[in-house]
Amino acid sequence: MYDPQLNIKLRHQLMSEISGYINHKKMTQSQAAEYFGITQPRISNLVKLKVELFTIDMLVNLLEKIGYRIGLDISQPSEML
Repeated sequence: MYDPQLNIKLRHQLMSEISGYINHKKMTQSQAAEYFGITQPRISNLVKLKVELFTIDMLVNLLEKIGYRIGLDISQPSEML
């Protein structure tokens, strides 16, 4: 079944993980920006979960930078089996 919100849900989950890491490490937005190599306004948008401003690619790269291992689980529809 097609879920038009799937991409948004995935980005939201990835952003929440990054934001949680920033909070856990008690980083300021400026410190996080320097650490991740992006601007402070981008960090601000990230922690505000402005999903529409980020790609899955960028978020995966940021998560890899903090040591996350990213996996993907794809299931074939039952009618194709």
